Amino acid sequence: MESFLREHFRKGVIWLAVFIVFTLLVKVIDVKAIGPEETKVGFAALNGFVFKTIGQHEFFEKLTKILGYIALLAAAGFAAVGVLQFLKTKSLKEVDGEIIILGVFYVVVMLAYVFFELCVVNYRPVILDEGIEASYPSSHTVLVICIFATTPGMIYRLTMNKSLYTASKYACYAVIAVMVIGRLISGVHWFTDIIGGILLSAALVYFFNGAMEYFGAEPLPDAGAKKKLFKLPINLPDLPVKLPTLSAGGHSASAGSRSTSEGSHTAPESGNTATKGSHAAPETDSPAPAPRRNTGKGGSHLAK
Repeated sequence: MESFLREHFRKGVIWLAVFIVFTLLVKVIDVKAIGPEETKVGFAALNGFVFKTIGQHEFFEKLTKILGYIALLAAAGFAAVGVLQFLKTKSLKEVDGEIIILGVFYVVVMLAYVFFELCVVNYRPVILDEGIEASYPSSHTVLVICIFATTPGMIYRLTMNKSLYTASKYACYAVIAVMVIGRLISGVHWFTDIIGGILLSAALVYFFNGAMEYFGAEPLPDAGAKKKLFKLPINLPDLPVKLPTLSAGGHSASAGSRSTSEGSHTAPESGNTATKGSHAAPETDSPAPAPRRNTGKGGSHLAK
């Protein structure tokens, strides 16, 4: 649990650091006035190339707006659950802790939106109904990723239904993919706006998951899942191996005749034990060694 918690917060810090660095680069690298009304944007060559290549598509602009409204409805649904729990119990302590953490998370997302509305990094590549507007990071991208990336886990913690969790996870990921791609194709954002939105959203979602673990929320079914090690589809037979026993003097004692591989020879033994310095003959293609001579002193030695 602790390592899992540290992993979420560590990744959140990393993604946030990457987002901050990327934002600073957008403000200083290749900044040119290529936007409407001579508005400037960083990475001008890259952003200009992507915008001219893709163009503007009203259908995707409307589609992503609808997805944004759906995300707000999902957030309102969880808020309604919390309100009903409070009205029923008349105590904030009786409201599910997961709902309270989610509410704080939504507030943080809204504060991030307000911050970049006030501290403008760059403006949209097109003028919509309200004149030039701040476009970094893409607020629709941040909104949809933050809401739908946390929705499956909230559904599981409220229902404890694994099937519903799995189905909602794939559905939410599909919506996120459509939003990210559709918002870029719509032509109402620069390419760097989308990248910035993804980076910021990833950081916020990791912090949210870390907070859930820290306050003891119900772990998700796939939390901490480990990959299985690959195994060869071969069953190797168990080979019996007999290890020689050691005598009191630290030498290997003979326990009968020794079995050798096919084609090798067995040297006869004289006496019950081998004296110090006796060795087994190595298995080679050379002729078998000469048999040992009996020295008459109770021991056996290899013939010279």
